[in-house]
Amino acid sequence: ALENDGKLYAWSGAYGGLRRWFELPENPSRRDYADGWAGEGQFKAAQREYKRRLRSIQREACNVPMQGGNAFITARALNLAVDRGYAMGVLPWLAIYDEIIAIAPETVKPEVVKGVLEGSVLDAAEDLMTFIPCGYEADLKKVSHVWVKS
Repeated sequence: ALENDGKLYAWSGAYGGLRRWFELPENPSRRDYADGWAGEGQFKAAQREYKRRLRSIQREACNVPMQGGNAFITARALNLAVDRGYAMGVLPWLAIYDEIIAIAPETVKPEVVKGVLEGSVLDAAEDLMTFIPCGYEADLKKVSHVWVKS
């Protein structure tokens, strides 16, 4: 997309409409550099930097659907876990990547805490992941003749 400031932008998306925008670098033009060896060297250096920046943006953009989407699921799961566990004293305490650690009174059985956390994560994932429901096995024969279950 071209913005009013004349710069080019692109975006990558994830679950829940999450988007990350990237400002695209300007492709260097040979006309902007002096004639001769010095200008040619500067132009080639600018081209290398342009390609390096594009690769970096591509790498980051490819990570957005997985990392951004999973972060969105974790955030929603934390909210659900608070809503479901608050009355029992089960509260999320720490989220590390795809794991959630909770604190709970000794009177609450570990199975109950596990149920609150697992249910929250699965429900959050199922709300956002619409292609194949989370927690279910897909019938790969329906997807493609090349897929096999190992």
